[in-house]
Amino acid sequence: MHWIGRVSAPIFFFCMVWGFNYTSNRKIYLFRMYGFGVIMALIDYICNNVYQEPYCYISNNIFVILFFDWYCFMDIRNS
Repeated sequence: MHWIGRVSAPIFFFCMVWGFNYTSNRKIYLFRMYGFGVIMALIDYICNNVYQEPYCYISNNIFVILFFDWYCFMDIRNS
């Protein structure tokens, strides 16, 4: 199951860069990425509280990582 995450992360990064190049408003794109990260964090929180397994804890959120990557990129690009 771990190999699925290793394959999906580069695909997410590629799609994010592809979308960033073709978007008309980059700030809205950045806030959408943040919004999906918040939604995914809430879903993780609900799943962890509903299914309280001691050896299975969901804490992965690629949208927050993508948001902070692009936020840093935009900060570097504007300076």
